[in-house]
Amino acid sequence: LRRDGHSTHAMEEYTTLIAQKLARQLGGSSIAWSRPEQYRSELLWFLGCSKATKPYSVDLGMHLDPGNRDPNYLSPEEVTMNPWFRQMATIAGRFRSDLGPSRPMLHVDVHGCRDPPGTPSHLTIGLAAMRHEAETGSRGSTVMQVEAFGAALECELSNLLRSMDLRPKCATLVRVLLPSLASGRDSVERLCGAWPLEERRLTQTQQAVSLVGFTHSCQLELSKALRRALCRDEGTAHRLGRAINQAWLQTTGTSLPSLTCMPSSASAGDATSSAVGSAGGGRRRSASVSAVGGPRGSQRWSRSC
Repeated sequence: LRRDGHSTHAMEEYTTLIAQKLARQLGGSSIAWSRPEQYRSELLWFLGCSKATKPYSVDLGMHLDPGNRDPNYLSPEEVTMNPWFRQMATIAGRFRSDLGPSRPMLHVDVHGCRDPPGTPSHLTIGLAAMRHEAETGSRGSTVMQVEAFGAALECELSNLLRSMDLRPKCATLVRVLLPSLASGRDSVERLCGAWPLEERRLTQTQQAVSLVGFTHSCQLELSKALRRALCRDEGTAHRLGRAINQAWLQTTGTSLPSLTCMPSSASAGDATSSAVGSAGGGRRRSASVSAVGGPRGSQRWSRSC
């Protein structure tokens, strides 16, 4: 995907499959670039590579469709008309309609990052968007509650990663980043889940809590080694879902109830699609998964308890 003023946002391998596994295991709804659109982006990317000469003096993504906006880097002026945002809002509206307006809703944005030491940990949890909403008092949560959510995620996901033989080894398996956006650009760490206020751009997590009404939203950055492991082992992917569920239970006092089967539905024009799955059990639950970020995409996973 092309990103205004920045280099091309490359694909993040395996994230689509990981999110699909999570959606199947937990019962949910998914949003993704259609396979024809992915294939078209791949061809346009290879076209740019074939026309460039080393050392590369031009953006290799110059032939990519500028109409395919990066939904994780939207300006406030365009966000409400963006098909990804509109689909997220539609799903959230369905959650509220089906389950009531007071039920907590969780949105998880799954990305890929470099292996250590390129990234300090195999998993980075970004909660800056939630912290900013707590500091501004927009959603009724407190900074202490956001910190508690981060601590629960760090504990549960650290336990999972410690049971895996991830290489390269690193001292810190899981990091939680929740800087205050009010402190200025220099304090906003990379991968924290929010753009600095001066940037005037919105990540998916910022959109989820600021504009759509999700009570909880976090950005997960998975190393390539971790993504490979989750794709190879279905059980490990299921344990990832259970760990997030457990952290949610500790924070809200409410587990994610099961979802009744719902029909699949298309969304966001011919460039995206969505599907709603089911899981056995009694009470209803809702979840959505979306794929963006390069030809194969990164994943957005939303849950309502």
